[in-house]
Amino acid sequence: MPIILVMDKIARVIEQAGGVSALASQLQVKPPTVSQWKSGGRKVSPRLALQISRLWPDLVTVHDLRPDIFGAAAHGPVDQASVDPAKDVHPARQPHKHVHVRSRIPN
Repeated sequence: MPIILVMDKIARVIEQAGGVSALASQLQVKPPTVSQWKSGGRKVSPRLALQISRLWPDLVTVHDLRPDIFGAAAHGPVDQASVDPAKDVHPARQPHKHVHVRSRIPN
């Protein structure tokens, strides 16, 4: 789907959500992120594409938002269980893994 159509779909979702800040709050992202989606400066993550398509199924599908991940528009609903949102975790949002290293310092 051309970027212009994705931006139009995002604009409709923003309108239905009550504005950029309202959508950002609902999705637990910062308003500049939503603004970047609207302007085409940033792609919606696959995880958020799933969430948005679940909240506004009459307006947008995952295929509309991320055809590079979910493919072209399908005939029928997406099998949400087949999509693994855990694969789209931003490194900053991943749980920290603490590694303890013991070193011996010679006397």
